[in-house]
Amino acid sequence: MTTQAFFDPNAIPEPLRSPIESLFRGENLKLPVLSASISKLLNTYNSDTPDMEVIAKLVSTDQSLAAHVLRISNSSAYAPVNELVTIDDAVRRLGIRAIGDMAIGHMVLNGLAIRENLVLKKLWRQAAVSGLYAYRIGMAIGLRGKTTLMPGLMMDVGRPLAFGLLADAEKLIGEEIEPDTKAYLADLLHTELGARLVSEWNLPKEVGAAVRFHDCYHEASEFTQAAQIANLASELTAWALAPDVIDEQNIMNLQVVKDLDLSEQDLSQLMANTEEVLVTAATFE
Repeated sequence: MTTQAFFDPNAIPEPLRSPIESLFRGENLKLPVLSASISKLLNTYNSDTPDMEVIAKLVSTDQSLAAHVLRISNSSAYAPVNELVTIDDAVRRLGIRAIGDMAIGHMVLNGLAIRENLVLKKLWRQAAVSGLYAYRIGMAIGLRGKTTLMPGLMMDVGRPLAFGLLADAEKLIGEEIEPDTKAYLADLLHTELGARLVSEWNLPKEVGAAVRFHDCYHEASEFTQAAQIANLASELTAWALAPDVIDEQNIMNLQVVKDLDLSEQDLSQLMANTEEVLVTAATFE
């Protein structure tokens, strides 16, 4: 089956064009495989009436996953009144969607072997910050209980996949790709790779919209709000990680702030809580 590309193959310089195009075709494209427990979790998560008890049981059966979810649930970014001791507590307090988002994020970290690669760890930290901002934006505009963390967390998931594909391309051509060229190609390829992963894993459509349209949310024909939230989360993340480079007022003046109908007070509060977001993002690792 032919898949329409989100990028122009002619933008890939030779001699890389042919090997990269071949790696994109059919079975040559290597995507992380979902574990059985995460597949069950996603099936429950995607249902019209997700079962709280089933979600809690699935998360609890994986000790590493359960510890990860409880660690994030008890962080300052989620502001629990009392310590959440069990997964049942976390699901009741934060909701099925938030817990599902955390669990799937943990699976991504493991599936992409991000811990072993310093470049990917940096990308993951950015993703974690974006996910937390997306969650808080959703709360600010009244989307409690909806899928908001995952679109922010996953919008650039294609970037680590792109670096993996480029490593395979280096093996095919028998030489290393220059760092600047590699960064250019990762930027070029990441949207399609992310979209393929979303489709392969049957992730929520909100995530697909965020992956495909977070840089151009006006082009989204559906789930535009998810793309808008991801866009603002991305802008806030860039500012939070480089506050000396990006002026705070530039964030306040963004069109997406108006499009989301986010008040100046709410945006100021989001930015004031940046330290909490950064600290919590570290717990995603």
